[in-house]
This record gives sequence, C-alpha cells and structure tokens, in this order.
Amino acid sequence: MPPTSRWATCTTSPSARRCTATSPASTTRARRCASTSAWRRRCPAATAEASRPACVTASDPSGEGAPGRALPTASLEARLARLGSMIQQRRTLIMSISESFTPRRTSSVSTLPPLSRRARLLAATALAVAALAPLAARAEATKILFVGNSYTFGRVDPVMSYNAANIHDLTAGMYAANPSGANSFEPHPWGGVAGIFKQFTVEAGLDYDVSMSARNAASLRGHFLNTNTAGWDLRGNIGSQAWDKVVLQEQSDEPLTKQPGLASNPAYFSTYTNLIENWIHQGNALSYRERDLIGGSNAACAAITGASTGTCGTLRNIAANSNANAAADVYLYQTWARPNLVNAPSTTVTDDNTGAVTPTGQPAQSFYTSLQAMTADLKQAYANAAALAGADGSGGIKGVAPVGEAFMRAISEGVATPDMYASTAATDGLLDLWFDDGTHASKYGSYLSALTLFGTITGLDPASLGLNEIAARDLGISARDALLLQRVASDQLGFAAVPEPGSFALAGLGIGLLALRRRRKVGNAVQGARFAAA
Repeated sequence: MPPTSRWATCTTSPSARRCTATSPASTTRARRCASTSAWRRRCPAATAEASRPACVTASDPSGEGAPGRALPTASLEARLARLGSMIQQRRTLIMSISESFTPRRTSSVSTLPPLSRRARLLAATALAVAALAPLAARAEATKILFVGNSYTFGRVDPVMSYNAANIHDLTAGMYAANPSGANSFEPHPWGGVAGIFKQFTVEAGLDYDVSMSARNAASLRGHFLNTNTAGWDLRGNIGSQAWDKVVLQEQSDEPLTKQPGLASNPAYFSTYTNLIENWIHQGNALSYRERDLIGGSNAACAAITGASTGTCGTLRNIAANSNANAAADVYLYQTWARPNLVNAPSTTVTDDNTGAVTPTGQPAQSFYTSLQAMTADLKQAYANAAALAGADGSGGIKGVAPVGEAFMRAISEGVATPDMYASTAATDGLLDLWFDDGTHASKYGSYLSALTLFGTITGLDPASLGLNEIAARDLGISARDALLLQRVASDQLGFAAVPEPGSFALAGLGIGLLALRRRRKVGNAVQGARFAAA
C-alpha cells in the first residue's frame, strides 16, 4: 500500500475495555489535550474527561446484532397470519373503546356533562397507542455498518468513545486478541461519528442498529484484502450480516489526484469501492489480479497505482459473501480537505504514548493552493467512484454524503475558521473543524460529519434535531453552535429553511390565542343556551 504520513496514521491501544477517569488512557488523554500545537493554544477536541460521556462498559440492551435467520415459508406465512389477526383484534378493541366514550341519548337527565369530542379522541388515541405498542416493538431495526478509519471512529475524545455502549465496535474483540501495531492513546470500544449518528436516530424516533468496522489509516483496499499486519478480519466484518445500509469511508488522501510526495491512489479507491459494493450486493466469490482491473498489464498497473509489478500480478481470492443483500443501500462518506496538505507552517510529529501533536519546525509541503481546491478534487473523485460502481448494474451507490463540502460551507457561511494556523484562529469567535494535526476532525467537525451523514442516510433534515440536541450537549458543544452546524448540514443537503425559534414561538402564541378565542365563543354559546332553557 502507499505509505501514509506517521501523524495521519491512527491505531488502537492495548488498554482494557473501560473508560473510567482513573484509567491509563484517561491520563494519556489529559496529557494530549494539555500539549496542544505551538501555533494554537487550545485543544479543539476539548479536555477528554471534562466532556467525556458516561462509562461505556454497559452492555447493549439491543443485543450484539447477531445476523437473522431466514424463516421457512410456511412458518413465515403463519406468523404473518397471526400478526394480521392481532392487528384486527386491536382495531376492534380501539373501535369499542372509542364507542364507549361516545355519549348516548337517554330519556333520563344526566348529572355529568358528556365528554367532549376532543377528549374522546385523546382517550381513544392513548389506548390505541398502548394496544399497538407490542406490534411496533416487533419491527426489526435498520442494520447499518460504518466502514472506515479514524475519520469514522473519531481519533480523540470526547468523540472517540461517545455512545460506544449503544453501538457495536466490531474491531474491539480483534484488538483485544492482537493489539500489535496499535496506539496506546486510542482505547476501545469506540463510538465516534457512528455513535453520534446513533444518538441522532434515537432523538428522531428511528430504530437503527449501528455497527462500526474501523482501523487506523485503513483504506477500502485494506478492508477488503485484510492487508493489516495484525490479522484483523475487516472483510469478515463486512460479510458478517445482511446489512440494510453500509457507509464506506476511504483513507483521506487515497481519492486525490496523484502528485509526487502525496500518498494518493484514486485507481485503488474507485476499484475497491466497486468491488466492495458488488460483494455487499451480490456476494460472488472472486479471483482476480489487480492488473486485470487497472491498466491491463503489470507494467501499466504499476505505473497507475505506484505499486510493484509483483503486487499488480498477485492473485487475489475472495470467498463468497453468504450475507449479501441486493436491497442494501451503500453510501460513500466524502471526507474533508486537510489543512496540513494545504498551508501547514511545519510538519508535525505525534507522540507514540500520549498522542500529543508537536510541530517540528521543518517546512511542510503543500499540495493544494486552498482548502476549496482540495475539496473540489475530493468531490470529483467520489463522484467518479460512485459512477464506476453503478455502471455494472450491481446496485451501485445509493448516495454520497457531502461531508467535505459541508466543511467548506461552514467556512463560507462564517461559521468555521478558514485557517486553523492563523494567529487569530483562537480568538476569531469561529468554530475550528480540525484537530491539532490538521487532518482529523475536532468535536465540531465530527458533529458536522454525523449531521451530514444523518441527513443523507435517513432523508430527515438535520435542522430538525433542534436546540436541545443531546449529542451536542454530551460533547460539550453549546446549543448555539449545534444550531449553526445543523443549519450548515441542512443547507448543504438542500433542505428547505426552517423558521427561527422566534418564529416558532410567535406561531405557537398565535395558535394558542386562536384556541382561547374559540373556547370563549363556545362557552358563551353554551351559557346562552342554558339561560334560554331556564
């Protein structure tokens, strides 16, 4: 594989599965946040223990996401028949309940006033909800898998461990079995962007069973071929269930146009996006050489990819995916422009023990003239990969989550700082979307990523999460900043503008006044009728 810069590579730790404030990882995180970059006197990810969520050792109440088994046709028909019978019984029950609240004309004079129509409807609705609740509980959750690296699992707290108890970290067990090549400052289990997404679905009333298969600096090629030296079966994670939805996140510089000194490989990106998408949808066993898919010969493949002719000619045998799902929705997670590839004042090094990022004072190479230029390159690369995956009729890519474009929109709309290295970056009053290393996201960037993914995948407006959104509060993001980032994601995805909170308040007041006026009119009419009868 093409080399990846040391400070952009993130791996895991040999620490125990815990997140208590006294763990070795806690001390490490505190040191890391205390030693921020020399050009910025702040920690964009916030102090880990100050805003870290509750300990993530609790078991998932929804279970471990074991794959479902197909039922025999007769059994399935029987269950459907029973379900239909139960629905009919509850419908009859609801009708009888509603009728019981309907006043009947009698010759005797009642001493109690009849229930209003609204009261009858409210009572019937409440009982209907109670009656149908068991049926709703039987609906299966939407199974979604996030495939990626530290851009998905979050790199640092408070994002890295966020909501880990409520998602399935599929590499946690692999790491526990063999932590070789991992970073001690990134302990499992991880929550990350997937954990934030899960919280959004809960608040939106959606039932999502969220899993994540991530490894530091992993490319999609690395996931599919299991190129990691630790023996983690990442492809096995992809094939472990019949997923309803899968999100693919590529290594950050892999999709970029090839340049001297840049570890990019757009041919690998497009090729392995297509192979993974086909394997998810069709599940066929594969036997191929990369030269057959790229260039047509060992020499041409080597020239295009930068790999050796031996690598291009190696036979790759991939077992069939027994859990393939032709109806699965596959999405691409478009990543963001990296300041450390644009205008970094120097290179950096990452401490192997603490994860602290320190400038070296050595000049850094620039590969793009601006963040906008790099974003445009990423946008085109993701569009190309999606087009290739959809050209063979295998099902293709459902959509691209434009996270990188949302980052640029946050800058253009005056929400995020345009230059993390500027002397005014710490005092300009704008949000910093990047961590100290200039490649990973800060908690604000991860929150914006999750918002954009949420809107893309669910079709719901991220702005609907609103002022009291829980994940933002847990991450230490103010309500004001959460609303700003929600609006950025909403605008990027093309949702219609939502009235400001003040407009909602005025609308609510108006509705309340109309209701009060109507009630007074009805009350006056009733009193008049009683007076006439007397």
